[in-house]
Amino acid sequence: MKWLFIFTALLYRFTPLSGQPRSIENVRAHIITTGGNHLRGTLNDVSNEYLYVEPTGPRLSYRLQKIPLRAIRKVVIRFKRRASTIEGAIVGGGVLAFVTVRSSQKNPFRSPILFGINLVASTAVGAAGGALLGSAIGPRTRKTIRPFGQTTEQSVEQLRRQLEPFTYTYQSDVLNRIPR
Repeated sequence: MKWLFIFTALLYRFTPLSGQPRSIENVRAHIITTGGNHLRGTLNDVSNEYLYVEPTGPRLSYRLQKIPLRAIRKVVIRFKRRASTIEGAIVGGGVLAFVTVRSSQKNPFRSPILFGINLVASTAVGAAGGALLGSAIGPRTRKTIRPFGQTTEQSVEQLRRQLEPFTYTYQSDVLNRIPR
């Protein structure tokens, strides 16, 4: 039984569930400019001079907003915790199911139906607890990006390099294997 648990844990660790996502993730961002303007939206693209944002929120204009990189003070990017929640649920359900099976070997049930009901209930409770724990102690849900550098050109280039992996066009190019 111990080897089955170890094999399952190793198999889980090397499955595509733990790998990189195979879909484009729309990253929500909050952009604050040096003039004090705030803009919320999804990052569409970044060029050498501009950041293109598709705005969301109360003041919706369905066209891309073009923000100069020189005017950006900081960008706060928000992520989803879905992967850590799912992984926590899988691990929590598996651990509590393993504990249930081990305890039922020491004190067997009167019928296989009671064992099945107990196993399903404990797996569900373990999955719910694991999902809560995975969501609470999962990876950070936001990242703050600020321009840095000694000259304005260096800070604009550093900001562009930091923002590029989070844009829609960059992610679609990586998934489609289109060289830039």
